Amino acid sequence: MDEERMYSIEEVAVILGVSYKTLCNWYAYKRKFPDDVWSQKLPEYILGGDKKTKRLWKDSDLEKLFAFKAELPRGRGGVLGKVTQVWYHNNKGNKNE
Repeated sequence: MDEERMYSIEEVAVILGVSYKTLCNWYAYKRKFPDDVWSQKLPEYILGGDKKTKRLWKDSDLEKLFAFKAELPRGRGGVLGKVTQVWYHNNKGNKNE
């Protein structure tokens, strides 16, 4: 039986064509609003790596993530605005946004 390849958050962000921070925001929303319909569409990640703190996704999760990205309304007033705007407000003026 073949094991599925696992992808780090950096790899998933590149594959999806989104930033690392965008992917983090998606999952911050999922943690904050776990029962929301959009949260239910995100696949769970696996904690792995040496210290079991690295987030990993399976090959089979990529299709779900692409579908989530395609369906998600964009913009400041979009679905995830409750999470993204808090982060940007708290980090206003930082050069490494």
